[in-house]
Amino acid sequence: MMAAWIQWLGSQFSPEQYVFWTRIECTAWTLADVLIVFGMLRIADIARAVAGVERHRISYVVLMATLPLAVVIPIEPTGTFVLFLEILVTIPHFLIILYVMARDARLFAAALKKLSASN
Repeated sequence: MMAAWIQWLGSQFSPEQYVFWTRIECTAWTLADVLIVFGMLRIADIARAVAGVERHRISYVVLMATLPLAVVIPIEPTGTFVLFLEILVTIPHFLIILYVMARDARLFAAALKKLSASN
């Protein structure tokens, strides 16, 4: 029943409408990715400051390097290129998330220990 409903829903869109809504969805997801990664980097920088470690720099550069591509997503004429740009933007974001999680996991624990000891 659900598969039939999904097929019916998909048949209601013209190719132009599909590309329009794909642009909107990709733009919204990209904006969410940028905000999440930026917020995560800010939190990691706070933990690094408490632990006495230098803040992230390259991660911010990589994040900012994806912004020009993200700005182009809403104006791309074809759905294929929209999805291609989305991949080019989101892969670095996910790599930043993995890097921060792997690199700063111990720092978060040290920062929490240091903060709890000072209270």
